[in-house]
Amino acid sequence: MEIELLEIRDFLAHHTPFGLLPSELLDTLPKFITIRYLRRGTDFPTPELQTPENTIIIVRSGVLELQDSQGNLDEKLGEGGIFPDLCSSNDNT
Repeated sequence: MEIELLEIRDFLAHHTPFGLLPSELLDTLPKFITIRYLRRGTDFPTPELQTPENTIIIVRSGVLELQDSQGNLDEKLGEGGIFPDLCSSNDNT
């Protein structure tokens, strides 16, 4: 496994619920992941994340601050934090 993919796999292994997966399944996840780097002050969600199908947002490093419409801090996610609002589910999950 390439070093970058191994780093992603190791990151996921240290965060629930991914760390609960069997090692063989965990090894397959990195090749299905798309990484987006956001600079400080970037609007979130970005346009490519407006369609939530098959999307889960995980903070790998840094902090994601979510504000309400008045600009008040609503939620703050750090490393390993999962942003649930863009995650979708279906009847099979």
